[in-house]
Amino acid sequence: MQKCSGIAFTYNEPTIWYEFMIDTATEAKKHGLYTVCVTNGYIEKDPFMELLNYIDAFNIDVKAFSDRVYRDICGGSLGPVLDTVKLAVEKKTHVEVTYLMIPGINDFSAMIQDFAYWISEIDDRMPVHFTAFHPDYVLKNVSSTPLETLLKARYIGRLKGLKYVYLGNTMYPDAGFTICPECGAIAVKRSYIHVDKTNGYCPSCGGSLDIVISDLKGTSGEFVSQRRSRPYRCRRNYTDPTEDR
Repeated sequence: MQKCSGIAFTYNEPTIWYEFMIDTATEAKKHGLYTVCVTNGYIEKDPFMELLNYIDAFNIDVKAFSDRVYRDICGGSLGPVLDTVKLAVEKKTHVEVTYLMIPGINDFSAMIQDFAYWISEIDDRMPVHFTAFHPDYVLKNVSSTPLETLLKARYIGRLKGLKYVYLGNTMYPDAGFTICPECGAIAVKRSYIHVDKTNGYCPSCGGSLDIVISDLKGTSGEFVSQRRSRPYRCRRNYTDPTEDR
């Protein structure tokens, strides 16, 4: 391996091959590699507690801050996902949350406000990624996420006190920039293929950026995972933001 610092379990929901993930992560630890799990967070408490022994960082998808959307589109419920986020934070694991912005389904301002407030109450320094949706699979009838929607979500997130808000699936110039929560300066710049090296502190004021740095020589960066995610079936469209959460 050349400058490989870790392994990420992602794309296909990794908890469906839970035992393989634990076996692989166990071997990775023997070689000093970090492990990351990108998941929908829909897992029982006991197996998740076991998984916490092997995984260094989680990126958890919150599909919508609405139990109704979870029931009707994802075929699940919101509560277990929120419990997974809270448990990971309580156990001092590095956690980031991704929220895929689907027009007319989960992108309502009130819903984003509630989501951002909930995150800020748990840990206002938790990185949050608002990512753009594109038509695919069973949601080809839904339009792509407008840039304005992403920018509005970022604005709401910061307004509610979130310190690290990122935009995903977009080439917008500052979508992946880390802004120092202490002085407001641009601390880390990211483009599609480049990330500034950092020592984890703001170059302007020296404040902590809460960045996890790899111990391997020649590598640096955050545990950041931004990916496309999709519900596996869709039974209805949403136009009414006033719904039970």
